[in-house]
Amino acid sequence: MARPATAAVRLLTGEREPVRLATIANIDLDTGGLLVIDGVQTEVGDRILVKDQTDGSENGIRTVSAGQWFRAADARTARTLQYGTTVTVQEGSVNGGKTFRFNTLDPVIGDDPISIVEYPLGGTAPAVARDYIDAPVYVADRAALAALDTSRDKVALIWSEGGRNGVFVFDASNQAVNVTNDPQQGVMVAPSSDITGASGAWRRIDLVSSTSAAGAVSPLWFGVTLDGADSAAAFSAFLDFLIYTGIAGELPAGTITLGSRITKNIGTAGLALGGQGEDISVLLWTSADGGLNITSTHATGKVQWSRQVELHHFSIKASQASGGTALSHTISPVSASSTSIMFDYHDLSIQGLDVDADYWDNGIVVTDGWNGTIERCSIKGIDDDGLSPFLMQTGVELIRCNDCHVNQNHMYHMTTGIKSTSDVGSYGDGLSIIDNRIIGVDYGVVGVTSLYNQWFLIGSNHINAYRKGIALTNIGYTPIEANIIFKTSFSTQNNWPGIELINPVFNIVKGNAVQTPGAPGSVTNFGVFLSGGHDNQIRDNTFQNVSGAFFGIYLTVGNEKSRITGNVADSAVGQIIAASGQGTGHICRDNWPITQYTVFADGDATPSVGLDYTGLVKTSNSGATNITTFDDGFEGQEFELQVLDTNTTLVHGAALLLRGAASVTPPNGGVVCFRRYPTAWREVWRSFADNNIIVGTYGAAAQSKLHSYNSLNGLSIGVRVENDNGGSPVAGIGFQVTARPGESPSAKGGIGFTRSNTNGRGWIGIYNRSTNDSSDFTTTDLISRWNGKGIFSPLFGTTIASAATIVPSGNTFHVSGTTSITSIDATDISGGAEITMIFDGSLTVVNGGNMKLAGNFSAGPLDTLTLKWDGSNWYEKSRSANV
Repeated sequence: MARPATAAVRLLTGEREPVRLATIANIDLDTGGLLVIDGVQTEVGDRILVKDQTDGSENGIRTVSAGQWFRAADARTARTLQYGTTVTVQEGSVNGGKTFRFNTLDPVIGDDPISIVEYPLGGTAPAVARDYIDAPVYVADRAALAALDTSRDKVALIWSEGGRNGVFVFDASNQAVNVTNDPQQGVMVAPSSDITGASGAWRRIDLVSSTSAAGAVSPLWFGVTLDGADSAAAFSAFLDFLIYTGIAGELPAGTITLGSRITKNIGTAGLALGGQGEDISVLLWTSADGGLNITSTHATGKVQWSRQVELHHFSIKASQASGGTALSHTISPVSASSTSIMFDYHDLSIQGLDVDADYWDNGIVVTDGWNGTIERCSIKGIDDDGLSPFLMQTGVELIRCNDCHVNQNHMYHMTTGIKSTSDVGSYGDGLSIIDNRIIGVDYGVVGVTSLYNQWFLIGSNHINAYRKGIALTNIGYTPIEANIIFKTSFSTQNNWPGIELINPVFNIVKGNAVQTPGAPGSVTNFGVFLSGGHDNQIRDNTFQNVSGAFFGIYLTVGNEKSRITGNVADSAVGQIIAASGQGTGHICRDNWPITQYTVFADGDATPSVGLDYTGLVKTSNSGATNITTFDDGFEGQEFELQVLDTNTTLVHGAALLLRGAASVTPPNGGVVCFRRYPTAWREVWRSFADNNIIVGTYGAAAQSKLHSYNSLNGLSIGVRVENDNGGSPVAGIGFQVTARPGESPSAKGGIGFTRSNTNGRGWIGIYNRSTNDSSDFTTTDLISRWNGKGIFSPLFGTTIASAATIVPSGNTFHVSGTTSITSIDATDISGGAEITMIFDGSLTVVNGGNMKLAGNFSAGPLDTLTLKWDGSNWYEKSRSANV
């Protein structure tokens, strides 16, 4: 084909304007000037093909000038230097007459290396065919890869080296650091011509660059095998590469055998390693001290980590007894609170290869960690002979770890399921232990600190323990709730506690269930055991016992101010609350069953209520005993005193304040409730008669209590007060005006229902007495009444002697004498009142004054006059002249 005649045609056909010369070596483009190229002196304006630069991004077509050489106008963009574009060289001893092709797809001008290769002309076969074939080279192994000529081969594939197979590209930039950090050639392979990697290196194609990856890194690339041979060295190199690059690693399906413990100091770098699933991807250690030991170190001060170490979805197994610690992580120095999720271990399986013989000494141990998570892991020791002690020591141990979360793990057959220890103040706080299954262990959850730690929650765990369920020392402000704790059925442990708290403060132990199913009967068990400490709440727990002695809640000397409410036990529990010594300030209410009461010593005048754990105390005095106060109480304490004798007198005084400011001798069976505020005991209520107020009776069985009930006709009795006094007209309810205590009672009034001894019927009466005395009402005090037929009888007054002004003595009264009446006194009489006067002699009632009559009334014996008071005047209602 003839060469195109114009530049436009050449552009359309992918051909550039010819160049005068082509370089044969690297030149200085910045200095430029009139250089000799391929044996020819250049001139200003010459087009030169620059193709041999050390920095490949400088290659292209340049224009000669007296100074710096710039790209030619038709070769400045990716489009004009596109892959497949050709250019012909006109002169030169080496390149004259040759055609060259641009061999880089979509280059970024100034950034990407531009490859320029000779292009065959007229069907002439090149001397080396590889120079012109755009396909990867297939090699057998890394040695063959390293031997390739990187001036011709840029892509290669290892096809027969097992797990090391893969696609590699050659990176011509300096890769010395990366080659040094990959001695096992898992990702980087230096060419034989420069084994340092300074001139470039082969790199796996699925890694985007030297420091990041499109996918996870496989340990098989580094020489790890799945054939049972020891791969510890290769696996260690694999982890080194993950730590160096920060790329996540991925374990293949199968078992990787490791003959020695692997220890890594990762500094501030991250480490992420996952598998295909528990018991699918397996790391199997065959050494006596196997496992993975990680140390994070950093400069003093804050380091902002987020999931620095994340391990998940694989198994860690030991092939022999006492295999060391499966996974340990130590942070040095102690981490700062700015750390976010320092470690995240989830979905791991840690156990022996032979579940009947092999085990780890410890599962996961973290030291000085902050804000880490261990969840959904399965950790198993062995039960050996099925008896304590178990051979594996701990499932999870946290040493001075803050704000960590141990959730939804399964742990079997070990001495301690979960353990947290701390000897430094404020380190060890914030631990949450939630929804774990801890089965067949000596101790379920253990917390031991020299200073007080505050945990977040121990909740919803299922614990089956031989020696102790939950055992905490110096733990405060921690909820312990909704746990199910069983004593292992074959345990012979004496003094076994479901929950043991040593020196606890302000904890809430709520809603736990503690049971001893099938345990031997010759030992003592406790639901919740408190030794020392103060201000704990023990509430709404349940206790079930099968055999042996069992105390629901047990308090020792030094435990103070516990609030124990709403706990329930079955009938086999000996005592719902018990104690071994003096405790103070306890509030115990609504616990069931109450099987142990405080009984005052016979004849004690100041009995102690310090050991009251039921809120009910009793007396049983054989001789006269005057109780003047109660010892060892605290402000706010309340209890009911049941008097089971007739010899006890409660003496009113400054320390014992009784109702009515009067001493009292309760009847046998009487109950008095006391509360302390703040230094004196005050009576709250009593169950027996108190002067005129009837609150019950012990002389006869009470017929009813204060109550209300429905009736068929819609009427009901809302309040019922009994009157056991036969036909005596005594008020059922009395009202009395009194002054200060100790003064004589003043006027009193009452209302009551009287009855007949024969038929139980009587009347409702209203009583009034104005004299100052302490006597009960009599018939003379009955001023009005309703009889059994509902007829109302108003007050009938005494006879009044006639006078100009008379004072009514009742609603109806006789008037004697003959003195004319001109007014009627209305003092203390309200409007609407009505009076009727019955005259015993002859007199005149004169119309006028405050009487409005139908004229004067000349009354004779037996005559009557009825008047109404409107608040100002008396108005005549009726008069009669009777014979």
